[in-house]
Amino acid sequence: IYREVYRDKYLAANLFTFIPWKQLRISFGNSIVYSDGNLHPVYLIPFMFFNAADAVRTNYVDFAGSNSQLFFTISSRQIRHLHLYLSFFVDEWKTSRLLDPDLNNFTSFKGGARLDGFPVANLALTAEYTRTQPMTYDHYLATTTFSSNDYSLGHYLRENSEELWIGLDWKPLRGVILAGSFTFARHGDNVPYRLDAGYSVTAVPFLKNITWENREISLSARYEYASNGYFYLRYSYADKRGDLSRQPGFLAGKTGTLEAGINLGF
Repeated sequence: IYREVYRDKYLAANLFTFIPWKQLRISFGNSIVYSDGNLHPVYLIPFMFFNAADAVRTNYVDFAGSNSQLFFTISSRQIRHLHLYLSFFVDEWKTSRLLDPDLNNFTSFKGGARLDGFPVANLALTAEYTRTQPMTYDHYLATTTFSSNDYSLGHYLRENSEELWIGLDWKPLRGVILAGSFTFARHGDNVPYRLDAGYSVTAVPFLKNITWENREISLSARYEYASNGYFYLRYSYADKRGDLSRQPGFLAGKTGTLEAGINLGF
């Protein structure tokens, strides 16, 4: 009789934030996913560079090591009414790949801007773009992928994908928020991260084949009747095409969805 035995899996991370000037925050940190053992005390050191510690701990043997990541964020509110932000996630990086257009570093980034209260008071416009290269969040060791129970801990679209999101918020009255947004998202081939599959994992083209695509328009209204308590109403029109494993079957194709609810306490 076949029996499934689960392995222990751990994630350690740290983050440092610096404020060199007023309204400017620069953060950086690193994380590591390790498994097939017990909780390791070296990864509990808050200022540790995990990749170097793992290399020493495993005697520089790749297949005995773990999966480490780096991340950076910048948030600037130095221009009045304008918030600029950028986040950059590095799963695997080599400078030699930067000079070759056919090779990829395994990275993901999100850049955005929010204009609030200008030129119209109580009106805010936000735009964000996210791009994730192939193989990001994955790993050749199945027990050290950047996921938990196959649920990605990175961006919801996972690797080999991009998303553009534009939102408009208006507060005509105290406690009332009217909002609209547009989402355009695409996902490419799901290529396994295998070192024995006969192809280079660093040369998988970005979005060569579109396997899933979503265009969605959303309108919503929210009324906050008390602190941390509000009613909301939302309508979305979406056109989702491609791989049905990325959403329930009843949400595939052209759909209209109406939501209503109440929130209490948070």
